[in-house]
Amino acid sequence: MADRLAGLAFATFGVLVGVRAVGLDVGGWRTPGPGFFPLLVGVATSVLGTALAFSRTAPSLKGDPLNTGRRKLLGAGVLLEGYVLGFDRLGFVPVTFVFILVWLRVVERSSWREATLVAAAAAIAMYAVFIRWLAIPLPAGILSL
Repeated sequence: MADRLAGLAFATFGVLVGVRAVGLDVGGWRTPGPGFFPLLVGVATSVLGTALAFSRTAPSLKGDPLNTGRRKLLGAGVLLEGYVLGFDRLGFVPVTFVFILVWLRVVERSSWREATLVAAAAAIAMYAVFIRWLAIPLPAGILSL
């Protein structure tokens, strides 16, 4: 029941964000406006919230959920701190790859193979979107050598 309510809340929030984003200049795929990213976030939030609200399976909780939650929260804080500290020195792409790899291995307990593939795909996709497509000047770090 809690997942259903949370999903509906997220879906509603996503619709509200999308409606507000349309009021801004959305632009197009090649020239996105200030409302483009909020519109994408609103649509994604609505879709994922709806999927959560109508999912039939509940996640299984192994062990003490409170300790699991604390471990994940502590891991998230440490990883985010490392991401921020390494961002300028090492660069966007390498730090993003390492962040996702460590998150999947340590916090989510994924296999090395799965974590490496997902981290590589995510870093490449983020490079393509933020650096190539949107031309955001993010630090190259060690890749600029």
